[in-house]
Amino acid sequence: MSTNFDPRFLEDLAKRLSDAVPPQLAALRSDFETNFKSVLQAGLSKLDLVTRQEFDVQSGVLARTREKLTALEERLAAMEAQLGRFERNASERVEPPTPSPRASSPAAARPRRRSSRGRRASSHGRSAAS
Repeated sequence: MSTNFDPRFLEDLAKRLSDAVPPQLAALRSDFETNFKSVLQAGLSKLDLVTRQEFDVQSGVLARTREKLTALEERLAAMEAQLGRFERNASERVEPPTPSPRASSPAAARPRRRSSRGRRASSHGRSAAS
């Protein structure tokens, strides 16, 4: 944001600079003052400056934003804690599956074999009827 400076401020600054010119160059003092003023105005307009009022407004906005951020961080922490409690309670309620009586016998641990009943003989061109 580029800001226009108060012309009185620039004139005062240019006058102070021209007053600093050595007395031997007093004849050129008014030219220096005019040139100082234009150089100062050009240089300051290139800077990205804001007025004090704009700065104060933005400082207020920043302060309110920080307050909101802090409040949101606190809410998020509370929600995360609540979710953690919910997840712990849910995992405590789930009972592990009870083993079936068949799974505990040694015979149930062995893989089952397929029975050959009802199979057709399919190898080497033999039919089931032969």
